[in-house]
Amino acid sequence: MDAWGFTGDRAGDAAELAGVHALRAELAEMWDADTEGVVAVVNRLLRDGQAQPQLVRHDDWGWHVHATEPHAPVPHRMAVEAAMAVADLVRAEELDRLGRCEAEGCGAALVDLTKNRSRRFCDASCANRTHAAAYRARRAAG
Repeated sequence: MDAWGFTGDRAGDAAELAGVHALRAELAEMWDADTEGVVAVVNRLLRDGQAQPQLVRHDDWGWHVHATEPHAPVPHRMAVEAAMAVADLVRAEELDRLGRCEAEGCGAALVDLTKNRSRRFCDASCANRTHAAAYRARRAAG
């Protein structure tokens, strides 16, 4: 959370961590749903997180939107921030930017922000593993 500049209160306890882990499953629903399903998840996350969008400025950040109070539980804040980001994708008709890693056995969620919409892997290690396997297969085939 520090690396991404995530502000607000943190309990740092097991209940907070369990809430964040539970959120992962809710967010994953959006990667496997059609537009109506994504909208339903976004609206549920915003409602359950008691979203209250407001403009704020702090630290080295210029004006930006926070959608919860700083004292809201971390899982609620994360849920609302994710829902707000996906809401922008829905509005821009860009849901095809949500994808799954193509590496064998991975399937992790990814957001393709490349200009040419070419992202296929969640990270460099999945890409490298896939490319190395393809290279070895080509060499073996002779």
